[in-house]
Amino acid sequence: MAVSIDEDDESIRKVQDKICQWIEGTNFELDKNRSFMFNMPYLDEENVYQQDIEKGLGYRQMQRYVPIKLKGI
Repeated sequence: MAVSIDEDDESIRKVQDKICQWIEGTNFELDKNRSFMFNMPYLDEENVYQQDIEKGLGYRQMQRYVPIKLKGI
C-alpha cells in the first residue's frame, strides 16, 4: 500500500513508479491477474477530523493497494 495525493495524476504516477522500482529489488512481482485498488480515507464531509487532516496536509490522500506475489508463483 502506498499513499498519493488524491486526483493528482502526477502524484499517482510517481507513487506507481516508486512501487515498481521497489518491487524490482525484491522477491516479488506485480500480480497481473489482479487489479490495483484504491481507497479514499475520511470521505465524510461532516467529519471534523477529516477537515483537520485536509487543512493540515493541504490535500486529500488516496491509498493505493498494489497486487504483488512471490516471483515464480
